Amino acid sequence: ALNADQCEEAGLWDDMASRPRDDAIRLIYADWLEDHGQPEHATYLRRALERDQAVTSSSAWQALQYECDDLLRKHGDVWHGGLRQCNYRWELAGGLVERVQIDVEGFVRWGARLVREAPIAEWHLQYVGWSELRRFVACDALSQVRRLVLEGDFLGEAVQILSACKRITNLRSLDLAELGLRQAGLRTL
Repeated sequence: ALNADQCEEAGLWDDMASRPRDDAIRLIYADWLEDHGQPEHATYLRRALERDQAVTSSSAWQALQYECDDLLRKHGDVWHGGLRQCNYRWELAGGLVERVQIDVEGFVRWGARLVREAPIAEWHLQYVGWSELRRFVACDALSQVRRLVLEGDFLGEAVQILSACKRITNLRSLDLAELGLRQAGLRTL
């Protein structure tokens, strides 16, 4: 069971996942991090948001970029060590991991650690066929994914597998456009 702090943080993650472009929520999260003994992470979030608002290549942007890079050098292994180790493609935006591109094997192997490091990320899952999708939906880490984009071969069973999955209750967004989802699949969902 989650303690009160973990529940509060999870609520902030849900808010950020529901409104990924809302900087105000990220600033509230930065305040939360600072209040909970993570001042460097809070500073990084704030500076990354400031940098993203600055004119690229301006002196202000360069100073903020330097500060962000310095904080990542010092703390990146704590904040993103699993992402760095597993060697899948991931992107930062607004101070947080915004996007992770991964295949089923990688998610099954690394998912539990990665979702802790990227709780609001949009997960782009590459799969081949329904048997791989079954392995994915059986993974406990899926219950922590808030934004999901499925990329792969669409098979009629894929929608049924996904709609029967009990681990997708935390999803705030689901993108199936890459699957070529047809009317029958939409009705099934």
